[in-house]
Amino acid sequence: MKVNKTNLHKVVIIALGLAAAAPVGLATSAHAGSNLCPSAEVCLYRDNDFLGLMGYRRAGLGIMNISPGNNDAMSSYENKSGTNARWYHDANGRGRCVNMLAHRSDNDINTWDDDELSSWATNGSC
Repeated sequence: MKVNKTNLHKVVIIALGLAAAAPVGLATSAHAGSNLCPSAEVCLYRDNDFLGLMGYRRAGLGIMNISPGNNDAMSSYENKSGTNARWYHDANGRGRCVNMLAHRSDNDINTWDDDELSSWATNGSC
């Protein structure tokens, strides 16, 4: 099989184009909901991948129960603040405590913690 220069050139251009486009596509989908979370806030989402913003709070606030409509519904979070935050499986800061470290996020809460948030605080870790 004979490969001419023109066809080889087209293959190289297509391959480079796909390689260049792939990281852009991945970065966009990985941060699909991030634009909903204001800078320096801690944000909670109903679904994985930062979808369904439930609410957000600034750093430095104590324990607060989540609204009844959002109880046991959180599946991802973003902590865009410089302060560690935490959430609890039960109301009033009781039950299992889970950290939301400063400048970190989790787009898919682990199976044991998924849909368990009942209260949270933004003034430190567990």
